Amino acid sequence: PAATGPVALTGTAATGVVLSVVGAPLVTKAFVATNVAVGATTTMNITVENPAANAVALTGVAFTDTYPAGLTGALTATSSPAGCTGTLTALAGSLALTGGTVPVGTTCTYAVTVTGATAGAKLNSTGAVTSTNGAAGASASATLNVYAVPTVVKSFAPATIAAGGTSTLTITVTNPAANPGNLTGVSIGDAYTGTLVNNAAGSVSCSGAGSATLTGGVNGGTSVGFSAGTIVAGGTCTVTQSVTATTTNTNATSAPAATGPVALTGTAATGVVLTVGVNTFAPDHAQTGLPGTAIFYPHTYNAGLAGSVNFTTSSAATPAVPGWTQAIFRDTNCNGVLDGAEGGSPIAAAIAVNPGDAVCIIVRDSIPGAA
Repeated sequence: PAATGPVALTGTAATGVVLSVVGAPLVTKAFVATNVAVGATTTMNITVENPAANAVALTGVAFTDTYPAGLTGALTATSSPAGCTGTLTALAGSLALTGGTVPVGTTCTYAVTVTGATAGAKLNSTGAVTSTNGAAGASASATLNVYAVPTVVKSFAPATIAAGGTSTLTITVTNPAANPGNLTGVSIGDAYTGTLVNNAAGSVSCSGAGSATLTGGVNGGTSVGFSAGTIVAGGTCTVTQSVTATTTNTNATSAPAATGPVALTGTAATGVVLTVGVNTFAPDHAQTGLPGTAIFYPHTYNAGLAGSVNFTTSSAATPAVPGWTQAIFRDTNCNGVLDGAEGGSPIAAAIAVNPGDAVCIIVRDSIPGAA
């Protein structure tokens, strides 16, 4: 600096004055495991870097990471390495940093354990990372894929057959629709119990771009299932197998499982029953009677199968003289006696029955007078 009056003066220049430009923090984010099962945990890492061009520490560093629905965090978090200071607030639904310091040439890592509570692709963002002495930084995002286990449903159609009859066994494995992608390495098995046996070759089919390899399912075999399955999200693979049995069977599948993109084990379909129905008719009777009278034989038909039943008689008259006649009446109250209108009209048509129904009848056998 200089002056001309009242006398010439020359001062000393101000030198070495520096304007420091502090660059914005650089942020990245990642999940240690990118695919987890529902209920499983992984570590979420948020890294904040002080750019190499910065000659000073970043101070007042802050961010808030709010978790998406179905993602929950532990209530504690860590920072590393030493010198990465600040206040970390870990809540079930968010992680926040305030008053942070990122030393020169340092990358700070903030870590928290998170749990995938529901199935789906959980896209998560830090929000903008800021500092008090540097420019505002960007945000960082990462996705955690959370998978629910495959489910299985098993059925017989029809669920009740006659001994040696045929039913179709169906086993359907589903990749839940909320899952973020295909399940791979899917398998299911069904080893039969009792008298259940295949009476034709089985098959497996999958929806969409899915596929699977049938296991068992040979005619005469006692098992069926599939392996190496790929099931699209919301899709199914279904085993169809024709079976027969001579006695009622209750059996279960194995637990459906998948190997990818994360190991999963579901719950077996248990207690599935194929009923072999048996119709019974009892009791047998033998009576004697006087000529010109009638004797009555009560019987009960117990239905083991659905359908309709016709009742008829076949005469074996002793002595062999003309005039024996039989008529069959419905004993509606099953008391062994023709009450009121029960004896008015014989049964004229087939009677529809369902498994468990009891149909009581009374046969009236009229003895000829010449017997």
